[in-house]
Amino acid sequence: MIQQMNSCAHDWLISLTQQDDESELDLILISAVQSILFGTKIAVYVNKFLDHVHAPKQICLSKTQAPLNLTNQQVENIIDKVSSNKIHIGEINSHGVTYFPIYHFGDVIGFVLAFGHNDFSNVQISTTVSLLNIYANQLFMLFKSKIDPLSELLNRQTFDKKIQEIITGNGFLSPRTPIPKNNIWHLAIIDIDFFKKVNDVYGHVIGDEVIILMARLIKSGFRAEDYIFRYGGEEFAVLFQCVKSEGALQALERLRTEIELFEFPQVGKLTVSIGFTSLLNYEMVPALVQKADIALYHSKNTGRNKVADFKDISDSGVNKIIKGNDPELF
Repeated sequence: MIQQMNSCAHDWLISLTQQDDESELDLILISAVQSILFGTKIAVYVNKFLDHVHAPKQICLSKTQAPLNLTNQQVENIIDKVSSNKIHIGEINSHGVTYFPIYHFGDVIGFVLAFGHNDFSNVQISTTVSLLNIYANQLFMLFKSKIDPLSELLNRQTFDKKIQEIITGNGFLSPRTPIPKNNIWHLAIIDIDFFKKVNDVYGHVIGDEVIILMARLIKSGFRAEDYIFRYGGEEFAVLFQCVKSEGALQALERLRTEIELFEFPQVGKLTVSIGFTSLLNYEMVPALVQKADIALYHSKNTGRNKVADFKDISDSGVNKIIKGNDPELF
C-alpha cells in the first residue's frame, strides 16, 4: 500500500506542476487528496491570490460532498487553529475531522477538511502535506504569471483571457464578491496624457514611479470584483460591471477627477484620457478593444482629460478619429 501510494504521489506531483489552469489544478488536488485520505469526505477551502476577501472559500469538493456548510467566521476560526497548530484534529457530530493547512511561505491560504475519521498514518499525512505544498507553490506561480511586475496589476496576456471568458460566458460564474445579475460588463481603456514628456524630462525612473502610482489610483477607484490591467506602456484597461453605461461613465469620471487632483512627486499634476464601451453582445475581442480605443482617441483628439463612451460617438466621426490620430501627441 505504501509503495503504491508513493508511486501515485509521484504522478500527482508531476500533474500539479504541469498545470497552467487553476480549475484543473484544483481538480487534480482534490482527486489526489481523496485517494490518499480514502474513506473520508473532502472539502478544500482556499483563498486565491487574486481574491480580496479575507476568508478562504470552498472551491472544490470530493464526489462525496463533505456535509458541512461553514460560515466565514467558522472558516476564519479554523484558519487560526491550523496557523498555530499546523494539522488540527477535532470532532463534529461524533465524527473525526482533520484540517490540513495549505501554506505558502508561512502564510495559511486555506485548508483541506477531511470528515469521517482522524486516524491517518504518517505516510498519508506526509504525502498530503507534500501535495498541498506543491499545490500552493503552483497556484502562486500561476498568480505571478498573470501579474505585470512594475504596476502589480494584471498583465496584457491575462486581459486577453479574461475578456474572452466574459464574452463567451465561460468563467466568472462565481465572482469574487456578489454582483447584481442585471449588471453589464464594460471595458475601459485609460491612457496617461503626454506621458512621453514625463520620461523625456524626468527620466524613466520617475516615469516608472508614475506608472506605479497611477496603478494604485486606478485600483483604489474600483471594487474587488473588478479586473484592472496594465494594457501596455502608459495604458491601462479595466473590466467592470454597472447596471447602465451612465453608471460606468460616472465611475470613470470620478476616477478621472481623482487623478487630475493628485500630486505626483517631482512631476506634479497629470491627467488621463479614457474611452469605454459596453459588452452587450457577442463580439470578437479585437472588435471590442477597437471600440474602446476609438472612444479613447475621441477623448485625446477633443482636448484630453476626458471620458468618452463609444455609443455617443457618431458613425461619421469614427473615421475622422482613426485617421486624425497622431500617436506622437499621446
